[in-house]
Amino acid sequence: MRVFLTYVTEKGQLALPATLRKELKLKKGTKVLIVRDGNKIYIEPIKYSSIFELQGIIKNKKVYTEKELEEKFQKYLATRKK
Repeated sequence: MRVFLTYVTEKGQLALPATLRKELKLKKGTKVLIVRDGNKIYIEPIKYSSIFELQGIIKNKKVYTEKELEEKFQKYLATRKK
């Protein structure tokens, strides 16, 4: 684990150090997932396999409510921690 010190801008944006952006291949427009766990925040780049990117591709064309997406995403996170 590595620790980086950063700041929050006037607009509420986080500044990520250049070395971290390069290591994670984060470019302008890259989507990231922000997860709050109590007083901790986790940031993870979103890849095509995320549920948000896949919504709409499946043939049933179901549109999920925000609550349904949150529940599905919590289940997804629970499987990743194992």
